[in-house]
Amino acid sequence: MWTVVVVDDEKNFCTLLSEYIHTLAPRFQVAACFQDGRAAWNFLRNHNVDLVISDVRMPHMSGLDLAQRLFADDRSIPVVLISGYSEFEYAKQAIQYGVVNYLLKPVDFEELRETLARLDKQLLSRHKSENAEGQAALFLFYAISGLFASQETLLRAAALAGAPFQPETDGFALLEVRVNASAQNVERENMGLILETLLRGPFAGNHIYRVYEAADAFYFVAVGPHAPDAETQAGAWRAALEEVADFSVSLVILAQAAGLFAFCQQIAQCGLRERFSSSISREEVADSSLSGEVADDQRAQRKRQIYRRALAYMRDHVHQDLSREDVAGAVYVSQGYLSHLFSEMAGMSFVECLTQIRMERAVALLATNMRINDIAERVGYRNRKSFLVNFRSYTGLTPSEYRQKYCMGGES
Repeated sequence: MWTVVVVDDEKNFCTLLSEYIHTLAPRFQVAACFQDGRAAWNFLRNHNVDLVISDVRMPHMSGLDLAQRLFADDRSIPVVLISGYSEFEYAKQAIQYGVVNYLLKPVDFEELRETLARLDKQLLSRHKSENAEGQAALFLFYAISGLFASQETLLRAAALAGAPFQPETDGFALLEVRVNASAQNVERENMGLILETLLRGPFAGNHIYRVYEAADAFYFVAVGPHAPDAETQAGAWRAALEEVADFSVSLVILAQAAGLFAFCQQIAQCGLRERFSSSISREEVADSSLSGEVADDQRAQRKRQIYRRALAYMRDHVHQDLSREDVAGAVYVSQGYLSHLFSEMAGMSFVECLTQIRMERAVALLATNMRINDIAERVGYRNRKSFLVNFRSYTGLTPSEYRQKYCMGGES
């Protein structure tokens, strides 16, 4: 399911476009509609979406300006612009900002359908690339946990994982991030994603992998062409995080080296290895595609069993503030393995699957007389705002609108 934001100052057109997408392009779901570009930008700064469809001429911020800001923010979100004839040639210049198509008003809905079908294929291809990134993160977690005893076995595993970095020459750093109590209203799993995104932003030369989380800390591996000065880099990361986040963080670099094998040795010498290796079972390693110990059909069967147990646990504990750590511990696998498993088996991330389970339960509860605030708590949200944003993204309606349209009565 791909999420869409529609931006057009004609409210009736926004409604028409949303209904068309819902009916004839069911893999796309309109998360929000806005009547001006600035409001859309404020939403997009804080939410992940897969596609933006925007008119060119907008109050406060034009569709072209919106596309330019998304491009400058390195969001890689495809944009479809809707344009009147007089500005069509001008709009074509915006291809450098990630604009993938231009639709003239009145919109040819067959052309829009073809555009969405093409984008569906492109987004699926990008999703496969993200799966490969999850495999690389799992490989790094296994590496820092000491699973590869020699450089030869480490390099062989890196090749099997399709690691998008140079394990012999790149610089590696292990980051520990702790968040202060002011972030207590943010769900734990969302906090991990927020930190991962913020760490990636200011340092384009480094790739950030989230490899582990504990109750009080998150751990990332930064990979880049050079091993930066530890103190300078840690200070820069702290400043970048605190500048854009609504909470303060404590960030330290626990280990750092040029070359992955030397990096893993440093982690072992510092006594950090056991912190990670304790969550890995022998069966998980054997089932991993990085190992040739288990036949493919046997590995697939075990993966299905673990996946079903994880889903059952999430449904039974949907009222809790669940994280990867909780679910991985319940099914006796590492967090990295769990993330890769969801990507492979469900075609979505762990947090996307958790959100879907929560929203399905919320929809069922809206048919009762339970208050919306109580429903939010019952499906694991710490605050009403997060629940409302995710519910609208999932259904295209607020909980009150959904209840009024599809359910009988109930309080809001």
